[in-house]
Amino acid sequence: MALGISGITANVFSWFGKGKQRSAQIDMLIDRADRTINICEMKFWNRPYTMTAKDEDDIERKVSTFLETTNTDKNVIVTMITTKGIDQNEHSECIQRELTLDELFC
Repeated sequence: MALGISGITANVFSWFGKGKQRSAQIDMLIDRADRTINICEMKFWNRPYTMTAKDEDDIERKVSTFLETTNTDKNVIVTMITTKGIDQNEHSECIQRELTLDELFC
């Protein structure tokens, strides 16, 4: 419900793949029947999470490895799930959707 996809059939799982030059592990994938995949990164922190340049690079690497490995033509939405939200900065611009644990378990 928090993602607004409660009426859409979806498969949820973690993912590990190895591209030509790199490997990646994705915390959670939501592969939806509406031809969309949420690539979810999870951060458990006791305050709002502040993304760094390394976080941004890691997410971009994971997404590109996933796309290279799977050859999916589905729409991909990068989703951050945190305990207390994220601080908006120049590194958080790669996040398209944000959820907190409170939103997931309401």
